[in-house]
Parts: sequence; C-alpha cells; structure tokens
Amino acid sequence: MKLREVVRELFGVFALGLSLFLVASLLSFDAADLPYRVSPAHPQPANWGGRLGAWAAAELIEWLGFAGALAAVLALAFLALRSTRGGGSSSPGEAPPSPDPVRQVVGALAVVLTVSALERPKGSSAWRRWSAATA
Repeated sequence: MKLREVVRELFGVFALGLSLFLVASLLSFDAADLPYRVSPAHPQPANWGGRLGAWAAAELIEWLGFAGALAAVLALAFLALRSTRGGGSSSPGEAPPSPDPVRQVVGALAVVLTVSALERPKGSSAWRRWSAATA
C-alpha cells in the first residue's frame, strides 16, 4: 500500500468517526448544557458528546442552523466514505475513477450553504441582525 493510500484511509476513518460524534452531539443537543447560553445550566451536560459535543453542536447550530449543521456533518461523512472507498465504483478489471476532491468539497459546501440559507429565510432575526450590522 502506498503512503498516499494510507493517508487517505486514515483521513477517511478519522472523518467518519468525527461525523458520527457530531451527529450524536447534534441529535442530543440541549441549550442548557452550556453555561454561557442559558442560566441555570445543567451541572453535567446531557449531550452524548459531553462538554465538547455540546460546544460543537451549539457552534454548528449557531453558524449554520440545525438543518445546515446536519447537512455539513452528513457531507463530511459522505466525503469520508468516498475517501475510504477510493472514490467510486468501476467495472471489474477497470481502474477506479480518480475522485476530484476539489469538486466534491465544493459540491458539499454548496449543499450545506443552500440548506442553511433555506432554513434561515430573509425575515428571520438572524438576517435582520446581520443586515443591520452591515448597513
């Protein structure tokens, strides 16, 4: 096995583990896990990912919204699976097609931003705060 293949496999396994951790953290998110968000906060976080999972889920939801955060984590899982499988299917006897990682990342980013924008329509309070700050 070449060094490049080993690095690709390690990246894929790490990214898949990270995406599973983030999915669990998002699904068990509770705003009262973080003391700077809600008072009184839980003494121990109820989040399945502990304090780190509660913080990561809160930041993802703050930046992307719940649907955008979930789309980002699922895109990470998809890219991780593509990385560990070598990029795609091929016919028997054919070399697998080489994936274009830039195209895959740009496509995943476009999906995440679209889902995030659809969740936060123009009339939302986040949009009003942003437009007031930039005016």
